[in-house]
Amino acid sequence: TEIKKLGVQNAYFPLFVSEKRLMTEEDHIEGFAAEVAWVTRSGQSELEEPIAVRPTSETINVIRT
Repeated sequence: TEIKKLGVQNAYFPLFVSEKRLMTEEDHIEGFAAEVAWVTRSGQSELEEPIAVRPTSETINVIRT
């Protein structure tokens, strides 16, 4: 296809982002940190580390093939 000929690579946008990963963008998220939704439980158990519901497309994992 034409898009593959251009060398466009797939990008994956995770729904959940670990607190550690999100904090690597601390300066960037400063303006909307209060709006981040946090998951703290799984079933009846507390998570060891809260995970954020991805607030923007800024946290991107690029898979290189």
